[in-house]
Amino acid sequence: MADGDPRPEATSDARSASDPAVPTQAEVDGRRLLSLDAAVAASKGLLAVGAAGSISRSSGVPAGFVRLAGAAWTVWAGASAVGAVAEDWQSPLRRAVAVNVGSGAALLGLSVARGGRGGRLALGLASVQAGALALVQVRTLVRAQGPIVA
Repeated sequence: MADGDPRPEATSDARSASDPAVPTQAEVDGRRLLSLDAAVAASKGLLAVGAAGSISRSSGVPAGFVRLAGAAWTVWAGASAVGAVAEDWQSPLRRAVAVNVGSGAALLGLSVARGGRGGRLALGLASVQAGALALVQVRTLVRAQGPIVA
């Protein structure tokens, strides 16, 4: 902080010893990623529930399974939204990483095993999105841990 400048420095990921209420950049990013995770999961969930028949025809995945996956994504969206405002944001972000890796792997498996070209492409893209989000979430968690001292 410069003399007379009341703004905290944006370059540090460590909480200020004089003001522990100031969030780190990693915390801000983590909470934003949980909010993004909630929005993406809600979108996927509502799309899957609403278009289960069409998704089933293009991907070869049974409509009941598509609806079940959509309901699970919708529930997960709520959990991510709650995690975004929880005092402990790192635990929900760790769970989000696990869910994104798991759903990404499942979607990738379905894209390889099922459906026509359009269905495979859509499932593959959803898999890549889940994996990319997980990578960014992991990066934020690593940053939040601070420097590793031997």
